[in-house]
Amino acid sequence: MDSTLISTPWFTAQPCRDCDIPGYFVLQPRAHATRLSELSLPARETLGIVLGELEEAIQSVTGAEHVYTLRFSEGLSAVHFHLFPPTRKMASEWLAVSQSTDVDIIGPTLFAWARVRFWVNGPDLLSRETLRTAELIGEAFESRTEQGDLSPSIGRFAPMQQCNDLLRAKLSLLCSRLSE
Repeated sequence: MDSTLISTPWFTAQPCRDCDIPGYFVLQPRAHATRLSELSLPARETLGIVLGELEEAIQSVTGAEHVYTLRFSEGLSAVHFHLFPPTRKMASEWLAVSQSTDVDIIGPTLFAWARVRFWVNGPDLLSRETLRTAELIGEAFESRTEQGDLSPSIGRFAPMQQCNDLLRAKLSLLCSRLSE
């Protein structure tokens, strides 16, 4: 089952395949990479834009106050990001079952608990609510990005290139002085 709902030139995103939480998405690059530095320059340049737009789409559909963005490498070494929208209902349930006397939510702990609590054995077991929420997030993402190009603009990154050129020139001058 291909559950990809969001597709850009460098990334795809789909609902998490094994956790039945409406709005929980996984973003991954189209090209395999085990480190961010292995991504192409255009992919790295657009990563923040895609994460930001996807976060906004998730928040607008789910009503979550914020979205946790996480990257792990233990289970799957390929670069991928979890975008996880904790809800008040989820937090209340976690506080009720946890032994914690702390009323503050600790994000990583909530995330770890939710991954176990809402685990499903494959994407075919995701609820209708999760699938419908994912469709709405896909539509919101598309609506947010259809007028803006997610491709990096050479002009926009010209100052970065100029900075790199200046650093290379200074480094070359320093190396030549050291070799004298």
